[in-house]
Amino acid sequence: METRESQNNLLSRALNGERLTDISIIDHHGHFCLTQGMNLEDEVKMIVEEMDNCGVAKSVVFNIDKFDHVKANDDALRGIAMYPDRFIGYAFVRLDKGTEAAVKELERCKSAGMKGLKLHSGYMHEESFNSEKFNDIWAFCSENDWPVIIHGLPLDLPLKHPKTIFVGAHFIEKVAIEEAVENLISNPNHYWCTSATFCLQGAIEQMVSLGCADKLLFGSDFPLNSMSIRMGSVLSANIADEDKIKILGGNAARLLKIKETGEC
Repeated sequence: METRESQNNLLSRALNGERLTDISIIDHHGHFCLTQGMNLEDEVKMIVEEMDNCGVAKSVVFNIDKFDHVKANDDALRGIAMYPDRFIGYAFVRLDKGTEAAVKELERCKSAGMKGLKLHSGYMHEESFNSEKFNDIWAFCSENDWPVIIHGLPLDLPLKHPKTIFVGAHFIEKVAIEEAVENLISNPNHYWCTSATFCLQGAIEQMVSLGCADKLLFGSDFPLNSMSIRMGSVLSANIADEDKIKILGGNAARLLKIKETGEC
């Protein structure tokens, strides 16, 4: 017997203007301090308003900076503190002051309530994520059940560090790359983010057909991209609603150990 969630009911409801507040939607890719001409407080309010309009319950947020990761994390924590029930903070670190200093910063961010790590290849001054300098970083994340979302994730990294959860930022764009798809399928600790500058038609359907519905995480990349448009790529995919529910928030909730009450 068909259930309410069985045959694209979520899409129909969304197209009718309904906010899908009966399912847990978690945006796993969001930034602070990127809206030009707007202070952090106003930016945060704008983001929460968009979350409310889209029916997004929680958003993973982080702040990246080429020069000072401590200040970047402080700013992120300040934004999170405005709506602590809506935001899940991820730390950001660089290795310019050494691995020990980076791990110390992760420990500080953990004490402040952060739940994961964001890294970006363009902010590492060409330091390779395959460098042994990162081994203590991966160990910290695995010991603390911290997912790591990486812009520029090397495909072999999940295999080399099987105890650490890696999320390839924008990796839905790699749907046509056979090696990337095989890597996702074969490594239980490898996940893909659906945020994309471009998303090939049928990309989400293809990955679900390959058994990867449990490995995709909805991400919008706000405020660089529209939350509603990125949600639309999942909702409009020709897949079962039960798989949409996993992608929109169920998979992230499992990785972040979010309780049914919505608390982390």
